[in-house]
Amino acid sequence: MIHIIRTKTLTGVIAAAIALSFPAAAFADDKVAEKFDAEAAVALANKDNCWRCHHLSLKQDKDGKEKEGPTYQSLAAKYRDKPEALEKLIKHITLGKDVIKLSDGHQELHKFDVKRPPEQIRNLILYILAQ
Repeated sequence: MIHIIRTKTLTGVIAAAIALSFPAAAFADDKVAEKFDAEAAVALANKDNCWRCHHLSLKQDKDGKEKEGPTYQSLAAKYRDKPEALEKLIKHITLGKDVIKLSDGHQELHKFDVKRPPEQIRNLILYILAQ
């Protein structure tokens, strides 16, 4: 029984990693002037639990629960062709001062490990903007 659960979990993780990496790889050369490492960006998003509130393209998780944050694709569309996008999103993530209003009525600071090297954060933002 545990073997079946582990297998299903591993299959889900692998499928998610492939799905999350594909759009970025497809648009990396066409949409974003700077190169980025999609695998490293997804790993950072996993490590800092970004997927708790955000998704690549869906507003609901696999259980049908509504995601609180915007999708990465909607962020990319919002900031497309805006030269200030990269710096604005880096500040949003690293300052930790932005208050997020959640659907249950409470507010919290946008959580992210601000001790990350700037190049890792920049890479994640470039990945988001490439969606």
